Amino acid sequence: MAKIIRVGVALSMIILLGLGVYFYFGYQRIDQRNYNPDVSINENKNYVIEIWDLKNPNFFILEEDQQRVWNEIAVSLQEKYSNVQLEVKLLSEEEYTKKITTGIKKKNMADIVIDWYGTPFIDTELQIPINKYMQLDDGTFLNGPLEYVKYNEDYIGYPLIAKPEMLIANLEIIEQFEDIIGIAVNGWTFEELEKLLSDIKSTNKKPMNVMDYKGVFTSSLLVQGDVNNVMNGSSLNWYGQTMIDMYVSLNTYLEQGFLSYNPRWLVDFWHGEVGIIGGIDTWLVAETLERNEKLKGSEIKGAGSTKEINTFLMPYPHKRDYTQRYAMSTVSAIPFSQGSYKGEDHSKLVVEIINHLAEIYSLEFSQAPGFIPAKESLTKTWSNKNGLDDFSNRSVQLSAIHGKPMYSRYFENIKAEQEGIQAIQVLLDEFWQGKKDVGTFFNELNTN
Repeated sequence: MAKIIRVGVALSMIILLGLGVYFYFGYQRIDQRNYNPDVSINENKNYVIEIWDLKNPNFFILEEDQQRVWNEIAVSLQEKYSNVQLEVKLLSEEEYTKKITTGIKKKNMADIVIDWYGTPFIDTELQIPINKYMQLDDGTFLNGPLEYVKYNEDYIGYPLIAKPEMLIANLEIIEQFEDIIGIAVNGWTFEELEKLLSDIKSTNKKPMNVMDYKGVFTSSLLVQGDVNNVMNGSSLNWYGQTMIDMYVSLNTYLEQGFLSYNPRWLVDFWHGEVGIIGGIDTWLVAETLERNEKLKGSEIKGAGSTKEINTFLMPYPHKRDYTQRYAMSTVSAIPFSQGSYKGEDHSKLVVEIINHLAEIYSLEFSQAPGFIPAKESLTKTWSNKNGLDDFSNRSVQLSAIHGKPMYSRYFENIKAEQEGIQAIQVLLDEFWQGKKDVGTFFNELNTN
């Protein structure tokens, strides 16, 4: 019996020693990785690079388009690296979230994750600082998307596409008022917005309809001030001077009839009765363009058969005393090393592959209305291909250059923010419907 015990103890010691060695050479080496840019890619070594991408991440992006683009990337990569194999996994939202969550716990992510959630800070301990291998802050990128992926002094994501929040206007209505388009595309103030809304109202049109679903409209204004995240820990972070300043002005606009919250907003907009829509995703632009084509072909008849609507994307206004910043999220390619390190050559290769795929991926998927490539050099090609007017493109680019995160950039905060917004959605709706005055709104907001 004594021998068995001694053997058992010895085996236990071996197991513990083995685990200790594993943790030392695996997890403990994370802080010691210097990500040497001078290391060479081994031409005699076969590399497998795993990539996770979100399937159908947007209304405009289809799975077959993603497959086509990834095939194009793989073929072009073979011309440079014949010893590299890409394993791309297009994941449903549930699979995508689960894989990332599990990967964080096990310190075992894909080599590259395409972040469509606007949360580039997934596992900052394992993310490879791209600036160790290439200079990013040399004017190559639009400033907003580049700052979006900056963590302390490192860039731990590669910005691909910027998605600024935009106002959507009926061009025919607003272009009749002085030079408001030229003013807006260079950045306009609340005071200039107020004048435009007053002018629109004088024509018996509805100046502006606001939809604040998930707090998008409110968040798009708060980025100008001292609110960076919806949540502060487990508490809503919306009660502050920025919120008060914005909502006092908005309450005045409601009282003057400049703003409205109308469930028939889409019908009214397509009937040419509304000047500006706020808080709505830019899918409205694509849907309106498609509707215009159907009208030309007489495919829409009856009550829906009205004149074509020409849309125009406008930046959000900023408070005169606040910083000119615009709410934005960024699609990024996030490079990871693993808990069990694959080597300096592997890390360098991962970054080089991201740099290779970036142009193809960015140009293809930034054609959705309101999207823009994060790379400055791609914006001219983008503007020539996306089908929008020059003023809209200038508005989008302005908003991206001065873009600021509207929500937390940490993946771990997604759930808390969604729950925080959901908890006050009814209160937001009641304010916009005129059922709650601004004082009552703030009192109830502060108790949530």
